[in-house]
Amino acid sequence: MIVSEVKKIAIKWAMEYLNSIPRGQAALFAGSINDRRDDSEWTDGSDVDIYFYQSGEITPRAPKLLFRELIMEPSHHPADLLLNTDKILGDPHQATHIARGNIICDPNGLLKKTQQTVKPQFTELEWIHKRMMWAYSNAESKLTGCIKSTTERDMGLIISFSLGVRNIAALPAIAALRNPTLRRCAVVSRDILSQYGYDHLHEEMLDIYGSRSATPSAVRALIPPLMELFRRASVVSKTPFFFSFEFEPAAEPLFQNGIQEMIDSGDHREAMLFVLFLHAVCGQAIAFDGTEQDKLLFQKVFNNTNALVGGQSLADIHERSRRSMAFLPSMMKACESIAKASSTAQQEHAPDAQKRAGDA
Repeated sequence: MIVSEVKKIAIKWAMEYLNSIPRGQAALFAGSINDRRDDSEWTDGSDVDIYFYQSGEITPRAPKLLFRELIMEPSHHPADLLLNTDKILGDPHQATHIARGNIICDPNGLLKKTQQTVKPQFTELEWIHKRMMWAYSNAESKLTGCIKSTTERDMGLIISFSLGVRNIAALPAIAALRNPTLRRCAVVSRDILSQYGYDHLHEEMLDIYGSRSATPSAVRALIPPLMELFRRASVVSKTPFFFSFEFEPAAEPLFQNGIQEMIDSGDHREAMLFVLFLHAVCGQAIAFDGTEQDKLLFQKVFNNTNALVGGQSLADIHERSRRSMAFLPSMMKACESIAKASSTAQQEHAPDAQKRAGDA
């Protein structure tokens, strides 16, 4: 299936979904679909991210949903946010998707008006820096929490560590005006750092995470037991937590194919950032709602995975978090340079009309 066909199916679903949620105001394509040409092939390892904007109380986030062989990932956001363009421009997720995304439905024109304001300012260095500081502060906060933790075998702690490192990995993408995706974040980061002569920073980040020496076969061997954990987590998960929306049983091939796709592309070391995150998310669901047998299964699988990356005990998390904190300023300094180059290049190539809109 090509991307244009995916969009047609997703638009049909999104219109029905928007009408089904209270006070739905607008819908926007988010995520990797905005990076792809309409005539390119859709990959089995990707879902379709759509932002929905609601007035009043926000509906709790729905799980991933299967619709005509596509996995849809809806997320809900306050429509009032669209009135605050400064807040949007300082948020790497909202800014990236609103500036670059395709509007699906916007009957009142609010999303279009916001996009017209955000898009020309998106490439300005001031806003790039603020979005980088958002990721920097987020990483710092999560890693500080990890260092202070005293709880052994806490899956929430490992999720926090994964997200802290992920926000470090997102800095080059934010600096280069790219989408800071979760699954492929480390790949995007590597390519940008290499482009600007900072390959050593990527290698250091992989070393902190433990995957620098990982081989394709070793990472590939982790997929079957991880998918078994995902199936169990999907069955037992009842207690809501931030990432419980992942547990749609039909999404299993999405995760499996997404990881396999990265391995086949030579991105096996970078895939481990997502692999360990998914382990931790499954572990959280099983810790909340799994049986003792489920918990034993998880520990067995997680121990085998930890053997590849050097362990995820409390002491390991403390040590890796401290190294990450020490590494963060070096990554930020490099990304400041990347941001200046990216902003200058975009401003020089922007149409005169867009420049004037950005100056207004």
